[in-house]
This record gives sequence, C-alpha cells and structure tokens, in this order.
Amino acid sequence: MDNGVLWRSLLLFAVVASLPALLVAQGEASWEASGHVGFDSNVNLSVDDPQGDGYFGGAVVFQRDPSHESRLDWSLEASLRGSVFAETEDLAYATVELAPGLAYIPHYRWALNVSPFAEAKAVRDRDQSALSYGIAASLEERISDRWYAGQSYVYRVSRAEVETYSFSEHLFGLFVGASWTERLSSEVGYIYSRGDSFRTVSTASGESLRRERHRRYSDTFGGEVVREKVDRHAATVRFGIGWTGSLFSQVSYEFAVLNGDLGSAECHNGLFATGLRF
Repeated sequence: MDNGVLWRSLLLFAVVASLPALLVAQGEASWEASGHVGFDSNVNLSVDDPQGDGYFGGAVVFQRDPSHESRLDWSLEASLRGSVFAETEDLAYATVELAPGLAYIPHYRWALNVSPFAEAKAVRDRDQSALSYGIAASLEERISDRWYAGQSYVYRVSRAEVETYSFSEHLFGLFVGASWTERLSSEVGYIYSRGDSFRTVSTASGESLRRERHRRYSDTFGGEVVREKVDRHAATVRFGIGWTGSLFSQVSYEFAVLNGDLGSAECHNGLFATGLRF
C-alpha cells in the first residue's frame, strides 16, 4: 500500500468515524480543537546515538462522554491528529482513530471504562505507515472531591508497511491526580509496557545484528533499524489549566527507559498544548 492509498483510506476512515457524532444529542457530546509543540530527545530510539528533535502539530477530537445518570453507559471518541518535525522531516504523520466504549459505574466514586479502538497512521516515511487496533481499559476512583487515582491497561497490535516497524504490546499504568481549583489540575503516573519496538543501532557488533530477524537500513534515521522485545518504564507528570469555560492549556513531561538485548535507551519528551472545547 503506497502513501496515496493510505491517505485515501485515512479520509474514508475519518468520514466513517464522524458519522456517529450526527446521532448523538448535543448535550452529551463535545468537540476539541488544539495545537501543540514539543520535543523528543530520542526520536530514533537509538541505543548509542540518540537524535533529538522538536515537533508541532494539532488535533481535532469528538467525544461523547458517559452521562453518569445510570450505572451502564456508552462513550465514543473519534480523532484526527498530526505532527511535523523540525529536522527529521520524514517523521511527519497524521492519524485517525475511532474508539467506542462502555462505562460501568457501580458507585459514584468508581468508574470502569472499556474501549476497543482502531487507528490508521500515515507517515511521510511510508515504511512506518500502519494500521493498528486493540483494547483499552481503565478503573478510576474518586478519593475525594479533590483527589483521584486509577489504573489502566492497553493492548495494541500495529501492522506497518515494513515488518520492522510492526509491533504488539501490553501496557500497564498507574496514575494519581488532583483538581486544585476549578481551573487548575495536575497528574503524575507510572507506565510499564512490554512488547516489540524498533531501535536504531549505529555501532552494534555484527553478531548482535545477526541475531535479529527484522532489520533494515533506514534513510530517515541514517542507520540500521532493528526490531526486538523491550521493557519500557516511564514516569509522567501533567499540569492543566482552564483559562475559560472553553479555552485550556496543558504542559506534560515524560521520562522513559527502554531495556532490551541491544542495550538501554533513555527518552525525554516534553509537550505544551492549548485548545478550545465546544
């Protein structure tokens, strides 16, 4: 599948994803449009020569949230997102995602959400363009009027144009957050994931590379790209502020460590976003 076909698939997917919004009562649904700017210290996921790059982009998201008027309700999210990179231009991408879900609320302080999802991703480096699917679940507890805590789980399978960039993973998360005022909130979290990941290796021994079945040379990263099983540990922190009833901003930071047979790699990712809800 070339990029032209994938982009047409994205457009068709976006139209299909937006159809459910027409069936949802206005009071139960919302739209969000935002822009963001960020920095990733290791866009090539390199073991020995990480490349940092800045990026900016935007998103349009439709959400139908549970009404909390009954114990069992449904939700829906359809999104279009994209980013371009300052130096590594071939990493520019656009994604369309559809995620219907069910919410079970056994108690006013507890909420269980389960949501299957499907995503189409077009990347300028078409080797990385992919279709993915999976399921996400979260359990959130409202500890008090200010504090909340929760756990999350995600299983994702991604099929890329080139097998080196395909992966499957299991992700487990813990988070704690607080609403300090009506406008100011914050959240910290820990994420562990186990699954496949591509990694760029420029100085690995020939013996190390020969053990890997899925490898190829990447013009985008200027080195050998290898797929292997990795363990990923990440710490996250986020601050959000609502300037008005519709205008909001968010600052987030993530520090992650990836461990695999080829070695360890660190990643720092910072993001600032601002947008409108309507």
